[in-house]
Amino acid sequence: MPPWIELASLDFLIVQDILPTEVTQHAHVILPATTFAEMDGTFTNLEGRVQRAHQAIPSVGQSRPGWKILRDMANQMGGEWKYESAADVMAEIAAEVPAYAGVKDDLGVNGVLRRFAPRAEPQVTAFSLDSIPQYASAEFPFTLVVERNLLYYRGARLTEEIQGMNLIKHEEMLHLNPADAVRLGITDGALAQVTSAYGGDECIVQLTNDVPQGVAFTSVNRVTGSPLFPGLTPNQKAYAIRIEAA
Repeated sequence: MPPWIELASLDFLIVQDILPTEVTQHAHVILPATTFAEMDGTFTNLEGRVQRAHQAIPSVGQSRPGWKILRDMANQMGGEWKYESAADVMAEIAAEVPAYAGVKDDLGVNGVLRRFAPRAEPQVTAFSLDSIPQYASAEFPFTLVVERNLLYYRGARLTEEIQGMNLIKHEEMLHLNPADAVRLGITDGALAQVTSAYGGDECIVQLTNDVPQGVAFTSVNRVTGSPLFPGLTPNQKAYAIRIEAA
């Protein structure tokens, strides 16, 4: 069962999002938010670089920036949030969070690096596979590893709104080591039957040396809700499977 199905049992659910998703189907109240192109603000990337974003198009429909939604909800509940712009929010963050102390409204082209003070010296430990559970068996000799497709953003519903992403994300691919493919009699681009203890499904094979022998890889979006793993949950990322030429 997909995890969002459990939301149907909630007495009250508020969802803030920019497009209809599996989650919004169970919401009692939906707060339409703007996309990055419809609002001013900043983004902090994985490097810790804070970069300025400028509104490029008017807000669509009834959508509003997230900070406005949160401000007005807080004030309706008795708060006194007086933010009038994204710059006001950023100014408070810079004042309260030391790592953002150098962040100002005018960040320039390159932005500003946010830096947290290290809490302790990093401890280096040797990596070992000894504690990794073994999934494969005689009946299901391959271990299928599933992970999020990096070309998917916030799930299938949102990504599939963008035609260009659909062309490059290779969502239906089962990545397989060439040596395994030769032994199974499967060629690159061929259709393969993949079977688990729960059921089976067909996938297009893509050969790659990035996957070790005895292991196959596919996107978690590909198998969520499929006959392969009807009970897939986000914390389950490896399964025993059998692969055969379709």
